[in-house]
Amino acid sequence: MSVGGFGNGSNSVVTDGLVYYYDGYNTKSHIGSATTVFDLTKNNNTGSFSGPGDTGTTYNDDSFTFDGIGGFYGTPSSPSLNSFTTGLTVNIFTKVNDNPSANGQNYDGIIVKTSSDAWNDGFGFYIDAASGEFRFFVNDYELYEAGEVVGTNPIPLTNYCGVYDGSNVLLYKDGDLLVTGDALTANVINGGLQMNVGCGNTGSGSPRYYSSSTTYIIMIYDRGLNAEEAKQNYNALKYRFR
Repeated sequence: MSVGGFGNGSNSVVTDGLVYYYDGYNTKSHIGSATTVFDLTKNNNTGSFSGPGDTGTTYNDDSFTFDGIGGFYGTPSSPSLNSFTTGLTVNIFTKVNDNPSANGQNYDGIIVKTSSDAWNDGFGFYIDAASGEFRFFVNDYELYEAGEVVGTNPIPLTNYCGVYDGSNVLLYKDGDLLVTGDALTANVINGGLQMNVGCGNTGSGSPRYYSSSTTYIIMIYDRGLNAEEAKQNYNALKYRFR
């Protein structure tokens, strides 16, 4: 599988196991104010803005900014986004412009793919308003997660890499391991509904828990990246944001 030439010089992104790749800076992934988001892998996981997602989103040259009220985009469920077994990685470059309590919510969904309103399958990044934590979860948002306390402050542009390696849920930040979270040795329970970016979802796949956030890059792998690979991706892409 090829995604061709992404990265800075000799620092190329990791492509082994890459099943989804959105890059707001790449015109093959998104063009101007178009309402379609293209996957840069060959898996054709095309996403789109519709309804409130189209009116609640600002289209930037290198990202999307969601308003925390109705902005999001959804990518339909597909075999490649339901192929996870004993490993999974979600690597994102994002910033959070406001915290959930400012919107009167319990949570802010950054990227979530589940098939239950209980968020007890699939995976995702979200912010818990009560604890002030930015979290990555697999299979259950309360039982199997790794997080960082961010309080009520906005989060500046950051590379978060959530990994499930068959033993633990881990969270990397800007290329370095931040925390080893909960132990998990079971297979990933694949959430069969669409993947939402800029919000969470309900059991019907409808959007919920909108986030006031800006998303630049999303990379999803069907295996757990190791520490060296997490660092490699950060080094390959950080030059854009200096």
